[in-house]
Amino acid sequence: MIDDPREDEFRTWWESTWTERIEVLEEVFGPRSTMVFPLSVQRPATGNSSEFISGACVYACPPSHGLSSAQDRTEWAFMTMGLTQPKSPEAVAQARSEGIGESGRGIEYAVLSA
Repeated sequence: MIDDPREDEFRTWWESTWTERIEVLEEVFGPRSTMVFPLSVQRPATGNSSEFISGACVYACPPSHGLSSAQDRTEWAFMTMGLTQPKSPEAVAQARSEGIGESGRGIEYAVLSA
């Protein structure tokens, strides 16, 4: 089997983009716990079929007390991760050329729970 350099390029881009997003998440909410919940997304138009988003999940961050890089928070924070992950470098370039600042679905969700 011959490796496709485009696959390696895409994998490197995807992992880099994902890592950047995790770093921001941890900067705002503090370190993540080991709990990760896979996420399946329902398409609003049909409501019948699920769409797989590579890596999409919900991360849990425990309460953060006195962490210098995070808000002091007494609740658990649960955040979706992956809904804004762009599908490809080409999709990002096209969106930027059209003046669209959001990527993927343009939104993530967070819930705080005591």
